[in-house]
Amino acid sequence: MRKLITALISLAVLAAAAFIAPAITSAVGGTGSYAAWVASGANADATFANTEFPAVSAEVNPGSISAPSGASVWLTEGTAFGAVYGSSRNHPYLSVGLPGGKNEGSLTLTFADGTTPGTWGFALGDIDAEDVTITATSTKGSELDVSAWFKDAFNYCNTSPKPTSCPAGTSTGEPTWNAETATLKGYADGHDTSGDAAWFQPSKEVKTLTLTQKKISGFPSYQLWIAADEGITVAASPEPSETAVDCTVGEVTQLVNGGFESPVLAAKTFKQINEANVPGWSTTASDHLIELWSDGFNKVESPAGSQFAELNATQDSELFQVVPTVPGQELTWTLYHRARAAAAIGDTMSVRIGAAGADPDSVTEFTDALSDGWVLHTGVYVVPKGQTETRFGFASGRTASGNKSIGNFLDNINFTATECLSAQATAQPASPSSSASATPTPSASPSASTTATPSPSASPSASTTATPSPSASPSVSTTATPSPSASPSVSTTATPSPKPTAPVEVLPDEPTVITVADLPKVPAGAEPTQVT
Repeated sequence: MRKLITALISLAVLAAAAFIAPAITSAVGGTGSYAAWVASGANADATFANTEFPAVSAEVNPGSISAPSGASVWLTEGTAFGAVYGSSRNHPYLSVGLPGGKNEGSLTLTFADGTTPGTWGFALGDIDAEDVTITATSTKGSELDVSAWFKDAFNYCNTSPKPTSCPAGTSTGEPTWNAETATLKGYADGHDTSGDAAWFQPSKEVKTLTLTQKKISGFPSYQLWIAADEGITVAASPEPSETAVDCTVGEVTQLVNGGFESPVLAAKTFKQINEANVPGWSTTASDHLIELWSDGFNKVESPAGSQFAELNATQDSELFQVVPTVPGQELTWTLYHRARAAAAIGDTMSVRIGAAGADPDSVTEFTDALSDGWVLHTGVYVVPKGQTETRFGFASGRTASGNKSIGNFLDNINFTATECLSAQATAQPASPSSSASATPTPSASPSASTTATPSPSASPSASTTATPSPSASPSVSTTATPSPSASPSVSTTATPSPKPTAPVEVLPDEPTVITVADLPKVPAGAEPTQVT
């Protein structure tokens, strides 16, 4: 097979200058955009159509790189990768080999901006006479743990339609993944095969991705495909009842501090802070406290930025903001949610959107288990007629721990205006409905339930050390979500991050000092309290 690929590469190099990006394919599970590679010498560049996924450049050392057209080697919809991103047929891919006399080489991919976790993946093919080790760095320059990025191994020659480069008969070989060394391994004896492949999905923002190829025998070469989600698919909007006033897609006020990056916390710690000192955010909690965690505290890494929030600070509550909106705008919201403790029921939260000072007319509830890791949720809200201020609320629900102060991590909340529609008048819900509409969540098997130890989010006292209450048994009851009689168009999706091999139930392991300034209505001269 390697001789055939070499011949195809030679033809592709001659045609590279005339390459035109092919049409976008439709994936079985959605839509995907493949990298439109153009290669020259040791370098290659690619962009992605119909998506905001950042452009990427590639550099190989030593040797050269080529971008075959994908006309004879491709991943069908029947492969594990194609089932997510669609067929790669007639989409270019990178072919990377080692020059004669070299036993090791590297391919480094550099993205124009940090990539969004869970929205893209890459596949490696023809892994037989080499091992490929994967390393990556974040937008901050730190090395990332890639061990859980592996999704599945497969053989692209064992599908239909069979790529024309594949031999007759059945091909069953597959590479193996060593998570400890982050290496996709070929065959120990280095024998030549066809179609051995695997794919990966990063769970963190990535700035650089490096693939280090180590020869086992012969003159090995491997293939690389990259594909990204085209975007969010939403349900059709209802027919408008009245015409909206002036509406411009670009006129949208973002949430303030949607990534909870302010105020800045010390490294690997947490803090409960009075809402007055957290820019942008208010809370319905009676003690007015908002709990923030910094990246890496109790081994929990933020999916974006350096900090995130825990909705269940000291009690059930809702974080919210009121922002200016334009009637008729279609707003797409996104956020990351993660459970904190291990139990079959997971952690539940809801997104509550509506006019300021009124009950929400859009409520989306979802539940994620600890084994799902950070899950990207998205939805759409159309601003009703006459609504110039909209309240965006994020409310805690039941927790896997059964403790109201342990659960529901939240991060990187954004919303953008994607379209202008005619505004529709919206009636308020008359009474709660017992049939809440929940966002689909992954059906992964959660890890075994464990008893939660005291939380860092125990309620502090102004003069004595707070004593966290013991964790209660998880509750199986849920609170009904109001169902509006007439509501804006809402569509939600959930994208799970790769599941960790050993989910970590995060519990406090060190005290954090809450200063008097962080506490509401504390008499002058009161001593700070440690919360453990």
